[in-house]
Amino acid sequence: MIDAERLKNLEDKPKRDEDYLLYWIQASPRTHYNHALEYSIKMANKLEKPLLTYFGLVKFPEANEMHYKFLLKGLKDLKSSLENRGIQFLLRLSSPPEGAVELAENASMLNTDRGYLEILRIWIEKVIQRVKCPLMQIETNVMVPVEVTSFKEKYSLPLSARRLI
Repeated sequence: MIDAERLKNLEDKPKRDEDYLLYWIQASPRTHYNHALEYSIKMANKLEKPLLTYFGLVKFPEANEMHYKFLLKGLKDLKSSLENRGIQFLLRLSSPPEGAVELAENASMLNTDRGYLEILRIWIEKVIQRVKCPLMQIETNVMVPVEVTSFKEKYSLPLSARRLI
């Protein structure tokens, strides 16, 4: 069971009867203790649709070869673990939001995990503007969702400003 506090409806579009449910993996590329994955499985079963998982891989300026070795090893393990559960995993070397929007064209619903990095928030905004199916964000990276612990606005300097310090 997923606590309601972990769920955030980002785009309340009409339900669609399409080919699959799409789970766009951003910040939680794992199968253990992943509320977004479990919620996606639950919803796919409820809709009687297969679950397609997607991860878009891009080059980050700050990342080096060791970062990518670690990430690719983890994605290989993720793919194997998902396939052992009968879930298809799709890795694309493309813009994550572009891939999510493209794959959501044939999706009954789009789910994603919650990321706190500025780039992840920007990607979500790009997808919200273009997606045609319901979009649900599921918090899976913290023990207690941030909104439950405090109602104050959370802010920090944007990346562009931090580079100037």
